[in-house]
Amino acid sequence: MVAVNDRVVLTADVSAGTYGLRYRLLPPGGEELGVQCGSLTGDHGRNHPLCGGTALWNAVYASAHVKFNSGTKNNVLLVLSDGNDTGSTHSFSDALAEVQKQGIAVYAIQYADSWSARAPSAELERLTGETGGQLFDLRKTDFAEVISRIVNDLHARYILTFKPESTEKSGKPHSVEVQVTPPALVVRARRQYSEP
Repeated sequence: MVAVNDRVVLTADVSAGTYGLRYRLLPPGGEELGVQCGSLTGDHGRNHPLCGGTALWNAVYASAHVKFNSGTKNNVLLVLSDGNDTGSTHSFSDALAEVQKQGIAVYAIQYADSWSARAPSAELERLTGETGGQLFDLRKTDFAEVISRIVNDLHARYILTFKPESTEKSGKPHSVEVQVTPPALVVRARRQYSEP
């Protein structure tokens, strides 16, 4: 679990043990995750963070970069946010590229606040859509239903593999499209892959 404001902090973690997954103890207040924004000293010696109040894309980037390994299959990142980034040092494109590089499906739950627009966040829609996840809007449904739908979705996931025509390892992204029969079925899949 990662909390974000102008800092990105790992507040809870799990580890594999003899008896399966268990919470790993963290110091009170958590531990910093990824590279933090830093601050500038302003008038009267006050420190001002370089990031805004919510560095959302820094949190997504750091979570993908530090906590996930691209060799692991079926990675999922759940984002709970109003969808507003108010000053990350990493751009949305950086966060999306890192999530795609690590092969993570992003599910996002967007909640309303005084700054949120009436429509879902375009960036969260793109982040979830391009990674095979889904965006849920809490203004239209309740939290318990959303969690139930995510759990059902994760239990119904399939992992498909393919061999590309070219085996050149350029590191460039390539488009990928999954089609199924009958066409009435809904497919959520990542929209690109990168060669190592």
